[in-house]
Amino acid sequence: MSVLSSYPNGSYARLSGTSMASPHTAGATALLLGAADGLTIEEAQEYLMVTSRHGGGPDATPGPRYGEGIIDALAAAAAATDGNVVEGTVTDANGNPVPGATVETAFGTDIETGADGSFELYVADGNWELTVDQFGYGTVTESVDVSGGETVTRDVTLDPAVDVVPLSGQADVMGLNETFKFSVVLANVESLTVDVTDDTDIDTDSLTVVVKDQQITLGEEVTFPEPVSGSVQITVGTQDPGTGQFGLVHEFDGPDGPLTVETGPTEVMVDPDPAFFEIVEWGQTENVEIGGTLNEYCIVENTGDRTATQDVAWWLGDPNGVNVFPTRVTLQGGEQVEIPFPIGIPAAFVPPGAQIPHGWFTDDQLVETLATFVGAGFQITGVDAPARVDRGATLELTATVLNFGSREGGSTLSYSFDGVFVDSADVSAAPGETDTATFEFDTSRVVRGEYQHALSTAYDATDPIPIRVGPSQGPPAIVGDSEPRDLDGDGLFEDVDGDGQFTVSDVQVFFQNLDSDVVQNNAQFFNFDGEEPAEVTIGDVQALFQLLGE
Repeated sequence: MSVLSSYPNGSYARLSGTSMASPHTAGATALLLGAADGLTIEEAQEYLMVTSRHGGGPDATPGPRYGEGIIDALAAAAAATDGNVVEGTVTDANGNPVPGATVETAFGTDIETGADGSFELYVADGNWELTVDQFGYGTVTESVDVSGGETVTRDVTLDPAVDVVPLSGQADVMGLNETFKFSVVLANVESLTVDVTDDTDIDTDSLTVVVKDQQITLGEEVTFPEPVSGSVQITVGTQDPGTGQFGLVHEFDGPDGPLTVETGPTEVMVDPDPAFFEIVEWGQTENVEIGGTLNEYCIVENTGDRTATQDVAWWLGDPNGVNVFPTRVTLQGGEQVEIPFPIGIPAAFVPPGAQIPHGWFTDDQLVETLATFVGAGFQITGVDAPARVDRGATLELTATVLNFGSREGGSTLSYSFDGVFVDSADVSAAPGETDTATFEFDTSRVVRGEYQHALSTAYDATDPIPIRVGPSQGPPAIVGDSEPRDLDGDGLFEDVDGDGQFTVSDVQVFFQNLDSDVVQNNAQFFNFDGEEPAEVTIGDVQALFQLLGE
């Protein structure tokens, strides 16, 4: 949803679905075709698939979100040109595979190791640094020299190291005698020292810090019974510290340590106001150009004191409906952010003249205005087509379309026969004016029978229009005692004796009257062998007899 990609008239817009993924795929394919002489489209597709990656991780399978994967144009180009491969397995000091490790080359390609610790990367000819990094392990860098499409194996062993996900979540603002909590993910931490930063100006004796249910004395090292790995909650509280600010310095020690991280500062206030996300400015578009790009924007300010995270969303039609496009925003007190949102308006989204509300909302506020959609829109006002055409002849159909919109413009008129697309034509007109388009269809592409054809624009479609390919339905003259009948509507009159049934009697009557004028003068109605009906022959009798067994 909300994919930023190219849009008509040299612009960019946000839309959803494969329509917006296609320009990225086309661009990557063009890069490959330009980089590798003689590369076919099929080969380019294979290189893109082989080097694609999944957002769900190295072992993710194709699915509706990422399809066959996320394109890596650089890796695909390297595979299509030089074809060098660097492969290997990443393990820990005990020989166990390390999944999810990031392996990257100075060439610019990177990948994550699979469940078995394996990796495979494409690079151009040259000497490249190979860097392997994983949380909880020391980073390893090696040199790899490749050329001539060779495959080089580099197995890497990672040693444990103290590690921490960068601390975040320390409150920017807190009231007197309040407590806040934040979590940190640790790896191989054997001891921890917490102290305040130099710019702290509150009474530090009033601060309490608790880690793993153990209260920390500021400035003193705390050693854990066993190395700590995983998510750990840190609780910070104050007891009448007075107003001011404080920051914290965390020193984590362990293998290959120590690792020092600062958090904060936190401002201590008497009575901080809660966060409030106010929409202070936004694009109040009252006319929306159909087929163009709507360049919406919104400026949001947190007018409270406390930091908060909210969805700021542009919506169209209904803020609780399907056309809602949120952006996750975190704002400190007094902070502003501008959110640009260019979105393409497809021609068939709504008809010209439609009025639909749109606007923005946060958790705290909603704004809206009524937009009128302007542009060209075409409806089909007339169709000139025959009700019947001889098989093998060219069917010609002319349609008239009216621009019911408010702008001069064009559209595509499509023609289908028997539910299958045949052709399209461009039509254009000023508001209130008409245009015509003519389509042709070679009826030799189908057998004789009853069919339906239809026309459509972005805003309109005809009901299926019946047409007969082959002889008219007019019955021939009496052959036997009754008028022959076309029992299945195919234009041929198998019921020669006219008794309402197709039996051997019809073959006998047909044979007995084969040379009669009434049969020969209506040859097109007895053309059972499919030959051009210049005359009725014994072949038609034989074909009629064979139909009895079908």
